[in-house]
Amino acid sequence: MLRDRRGVAAFEFALVAPILISCVLAVVDITNAVMTWRRLSIAAEEIAEIATETSAQPDGSNLITSTQVWQAMSAAFAVLPDWKGQIDAPGYAITVSSIVFAQTDPTCTANCAYTANVAWSTAFSPGIIQTRPCGVQQQVPNDQANSQTVLPVGVAGPSPLLVVDVAYTFEPLFFAFLTGPVPMLRTAYLPPRIGSNTQYVVYSPSGTSVSCPGY
Repeated sequence: MLRDRRGVAAFEFALVAPILISCVLAVVDITNAVMTWRRLSIAAEEIAEIATETSAQPDGSNLITSTQVWQAMSAAFAVLPDWKGQIDAPGYAITVSSIVFAQTDPTCTANCAYTANVAWSTAFSPGIIQTRPCGVQQQVPNDQANSQTVLPVGVAGPSPLLVVDVAYTFEPLFFAFLTGPVPMLRTAYLPPRIGSNTQYVVYSPSGTSVSCPGY
């Protein structure tokens, strides 16, 4: 019986199978996370595109209403299908904000530094995401801008920006017991389509929004 090799393959498979199955399930969770991350990026970009286009008025000004902001936000339904038609969908949230830059040194003529200020900010489904706070937004290296209180230094310049934050709390299917809920935030930055460098997008606040002093 010491030389009997029957059942060795089954025994080896029993040892390896849990590892193989765990790897497959991990790949599923990672793939879902990557796809969700990409969809959030697309949603932020689409909302910013629609909002900046909508705000361009025939008289050359940049003005957007709360209804138009909502219409722009609804573009997320196309890439986040499980959110479609659910006003209170759990885990999702969108913030649209107008950022104005002021030249730090008025006498500067080249390679100037700029201070970023929030003009207004409005949130949809604010349970997991808040409006951007009024005041100066800290500028950080481009690869560290994953917060609503900072801006990547690469977007600073004379032109104002419309900033769209799309957040989601991702729940892994199989390994949530290890990772827990995973917060995700993707942001898009677009300047107004028309007007001078001082003509930021103006908004009449309503609902869950904040209008900052001086704007």
